Amino acid sequence: MRVTIKDVAKKCGVSTTTVSLVLNQRQSRISEDTRDLVIKTAQEMNYRPNQVAVGLVTKKSNVIGLIIPDVLENYFSSICKGVETECNKSDYSVILGNAGESHSRDIEYMRLFIDHGVDGLIIIRAARATHEEDKEFVDFVKNVNIPIVMVDRTLNEANCKSLVFDYFESAYLATKHLLDRGHRIIGCVTGPSDYKSTNLRLKGYNKALSEFGIPFDQNLIHEGDYHKMESGSMAFSYLLGNDVTAVIAFNSIMALGVYKCAHIYKKKIPEDISVISLDDIFVADVLDVPMTTVFQPSEEVGRRAVVELIS
Repeated sequence: MRVTIKDVAKKCGVSTTTVSLVLNQRQSRISEDTRDLVIKTAQEMNYRPNQVAVGLVTKKSNVIGLIIPDVLENYFSSICKGVETECNKSDYSVILGNAGESHSRDIEYMRLFIDHGVDGLIIIRAARATHEEDKEFVDFVKNVNIPIVMVDRTLNEANCKSLVFDYFESAYLATKHLLDRGHRIIGCVTGPSDYKSTNLRLKGYNKALSEFGIPFDQNLIHEGDYHKMESGSMAFSYLLGNDVTAVIAFNSIMALGVYKCAHIYKKKIPEDISVISLDDIFVADVLDVPMTTVFQPSEEVGRRAVVELIS
């Protein structure tokens, strides 16, 4: 059974009010001997305050709710790590919701966390939300009286603080890097075409090509799946048939699939074909040929999200 203030008071032979005043360090005329007795007894009985009850009084729980699409994916787990690190520094705790790229579960977790009295929410919402789901999300946020920070996937109409990567610039830099090294037939393993991040990356890729006077060629684009390494392997087989000398994978999961397939085709990286990824994961440096990446500071974004939320 959880030890309560009443239990401590009974053991000390004093009132619950006296115990409350001592443990909450409130000014009172309680003697030092009584204070020492209450504190010692509370420690011996392993008394811990009921944080829900404390929150009802203080209107503050020191808990932040974090909602992400997939806790197993390195990109999202790295953001989680940054959130937890910054929360620990700021004396906040984190509760996590793994929504599985589902709009309905995003809303469900937001309701659940708010009902449990969190002080704020950080959310990476489902990428494939319909217009009606966007509207439901905006309406929900507008009727919430706690701060919310959106990460990576944002809605201007929601009027929330937001942190996003510059996907356009990352693809532009990667493409220019390859062009500067003489490549002219550069294939792309993209994410799903209905993702905003995919289209921003394609625009960055196209800008770099245009600066070198190279026309955009749809035959050099193969749609992949950010969550599946196999989609990178399938894309590489297709792109190899289009005589590419370099491949840009829109994330490292798909880039690993490219590496795997290159090995099957006995293509050496980078001697036979160059590969670059638009984010980086921990295995990038331990491959036989370290993966060239455009660094995405996802852990830093997690920390920054907490700082923005608390402010």
